[in-house]
Amino acid sequence: MKAADNHFRGFPALWNAAAFYLFLLHLPPVLSTLAVAALIALTFVPIHVLHPIRVVRLRWLTLWLVAAWAVLALIVLAYDFNVGIPIIAALCAIAAYIVGSHSAIRLIKSFKA
Repeated sequence: MKAADNHFRGFPALWNAAAFYLFLLHLPPVLSTLAVAALIALTFVPIHVLHPIRVVRLRWLTLWLVAAWAVLALIVLAYDFNVGIPIIAALCAIAAYIVGSHSAIRLIKSFKA
């Protein structure tokens, strides 16, 4: 499950985080089912997903974002998942960074080459 550069290879076994986002986004059951199916499929796809602690590149940014995520997640829990769009957007942006940062960096490097 881990690549040589400490990224997860494929979608990591973060099902508690997936469940958190399903509760947060209040998706209809059909979309929730499709999202879970997509994550299951991504487990076997050779994408690299950032490990928030072990990946050295941009660790300072990653740790700040993880801390912000934790604070926002506590707010979400305190309000029983009934929070406004800014908090939802921030949490989704942090998730997008965790899942997509490696791919974005590889894409940028491919344009420079």
